[in-house]
Amino acid sequence: MLINEHIKLVDLKLELENNTDYFSRTIEFDGGFTIEPIMKDSITSIEQLTENTIKSIKENIVNIRNSLVHLREYRENKVILPTDKNDNLLIPYIYLLRRIAEKIVIDR
Repeated sequence: MLINEHIKLVDLKLELENNTDYFSRTIEFDGGFTIEPIMKDSITSIEQLTENTIKSIKENIVNIRNSLVHLREYRENKVILPTDKNDNLLIPYIYLLRRIAEKIVIDR
């Protein structure tokens, strides 16, 4: 709910622009968990994105969180294992989360 109320694409512009290659491909983690791209391709400009992009970001964040927190009980056995590769694959989403948190704190 906070994301819907406080976050606009322009708030995430820098993080999305700096990681367009990452956000325009399907990411597969060690453990079999995957997240779908939130951008069509790496040359998509931020201005071409729709507000559905925020929804996709939010869904990916929730899915990543669930995969990490419920590692032992995840039904599909598609998880994010604690590996260095996975740590590096999570970094662009950490930047997004940090910016989202900053924006919410500033707005409140």
